[in-house]
Amino acid sequence: MTDVGIVWGSEEQAQPVIINDGTVYVHKDIKRVERDDDAVLYEYHEYLYTMEEYIYEMTKQNQDIMNAIAELRDMIAKG
Repeated sequence: MTDVGIVWGSEEQAQPVIINDGTVYVHKDIKRVERDDDAVLYEYHEYLYTMEEYIYEMTKQNQDIMNAIAELRDMIAKG
């Protein structure tokens, strides 16, 4: 994963996840910014992943969620 930092882009580019040619662009904290010249841009924090890195991260997040659900179920069952 590469942390690109804060970048500016169009509305089309300011999507949470964009997959292009084996690179996954993850955008967080997307904000619409209106400028004095009536242009509208979007500011966001950009991270670049290879496809393999992104799949690994998503698998890890999903497993963490499944573990949390299992713990909640155990807590509910125990009353």
